[in-house]
Order: sequence, then C-alpha cells, then structure tokens
Amino acid sequence: MARGYQINGESMIYVKGRSDSAIGTLTQLGLTVDPIEVSMEFRQLEVQVNAAGGVIPNDIQQLLAACMITMNLVHFDRSVLDVCLQESIGGSPAVGQMPHA
Repeated sequence: MARGYQINGESMIYVKGRSDSAIGTLTQLGLTVDPIEVSMEFRQLEVQVNAAGGVIPNDIQQLLAACMITMNLVHFDRSVLDVCLQESIGGSPAVGQMPHA
C-alpha cells in the first residue's frame, strides 16, 4: 500500500547531513516552484507466535521500506547537492564513487 503526500507552492528546501559532513548544520539546497511529492512504501510482516501450535499471526508489524521524494529545483547549490548525493550512497569519498566495503 502506498501513501502519498504533496507539498504545494514554492518552497525553499533545507537539508542536514551527519555532523561531520559539509552539511552538518541546516543548509539551503535550493528553491522549488512545483509541488513536492512524497511517496512512501510500507511492508507488512506477520509476527507469528507458535506457543500453542497454531500459525495465526499474533500481530502485524508495519515497516517503512522506501520513500521517494520528487521535486523540481529551479535554483540550487551544486556543492550542497553533491554532498547529498554522497550521503545517499553511504558516505562515498567523491560524487560518482562507491564507498569502501
């Protein structure tokens, strides 16, 4: 089941990374004029208790599996965007490189 949110109007986008990164404090990424769409995908997992020999789920656990944020930036800071890309890959040493295993 997917659930979506939409943030209407023009917005200034702020990002914050790890405290030891170049965006360790709240930093302006850029300006968007179109609506921002946030789509989250959840996964349900049955928590089964087999104390009485049955297979009926005791509870349903809901986990956030993925989140897709779509926005159209009209003005943005390329250096801040590069740090965001590095953070999204797991702290890679440079843009376009993979982090060490």
